[in-house]
Amino acid sequence: MTEWTLLKRLLDAVHQHSTMIGRLWLTVMVIFRLLVVAVATEDVYTDEQEMFVCNTLQPGCSTVCYDAFAPISQPRFWVFHIISVSTPSLCFIIYTWHNLSKVHSAAQRHPRGAGQPLGQDVGQAAKEVLGKEAGKAGGDREVYPPSCSSDSCSVLSHKHLGHSLVDILDGVAARSLRNGDPATSRPIQAYTFKDGSSEGLAVSGGVLSKCYIFHVCLRAALEVGFVAAQWKLFGLQVPVRFLCTSSPCNQPVDCYVSRPTEKTIFLIFMFCVGVFCIFLNLLELNHLGWKKIRQAVRL
Repeated sequence: MTEWTLLKRLLDAVHQHSTMIGRLWLTVMVIFRLLVVAVATEDVYTDEQEMFVCNTLQPGCSTVCYDAFAPISQPRFWVFHIISVSTPSLCFIIYTWHNLSKVHSAAQRHPRGAGQPLGQDVGQAAKEVLGKEAGKAGGDREVYPPSCSSDSCSVLSHKHLGHSLVDILDGVAARSLRNGDPATSRPIQAYTFKDGSSEGLAVSGGVLSKCYIFHVCLRAALEVGFVAAQWKLFGLQVPVRFLCTSSPCNQPVDCYVSRPTEKTIFLIFMFCVGVFCIFLNLLELNHLGWKKIRQAVRL
């Protein structure tokens, strides 16, 4: 269970930097996948191979028949599925932490002096870390005081996103187009500065927005691939009897599966969860906007 706890903590970090639909996907991942695979299926599949009985005494025949029946164990397939679809989100949060840590270090090298405007040292740090374009943010820069409050369920929630990714999604396009021409407007650089300290955070909204869109697209593609693979490998029913014709069995052998009805229920449940997750990913892509997605793909 230690490995599952570590994965859950990493997913909790991703949860803080996701849209409302993305947070719903993570909730489904943790409750309906992690808990089911880690707890509910443990007793059902523990004796899977031991209780796979074939009506033959020929050495090696039962082992070969079990391999033909289940090329990969269903729980192991689901574990591989969970790890694979979680990887894009984990890579995204690691990339975000990396950028924020660099800007934090740069901000400490440029402490705010007396009478210096709030956020100026963070702008200098952003220029150093993110390049000249970030340093030119100028009028596009938005500084959020620690006292700001917003709906915790909102995509632009300052409290929930910790200020760091406030402009990563909807706010990037909306605020970029507010006072400028759509063809010439550039992504906003979002900054936050904790008054009274030298701690500052800066994020390149355009780059992170593209990374977020790319990770959702990759996650959706992995979901589709694994759901299709589950359909191909297991179908939607675990048979009571399996007819084995593999070598070294001299003749067709009848093999019997333990708990076929219970395993069928788990199989259908996980398939439905996979289809629902695909729907959530497509819904999130639609929420982000297909125009943004095409722009992100073109980079």
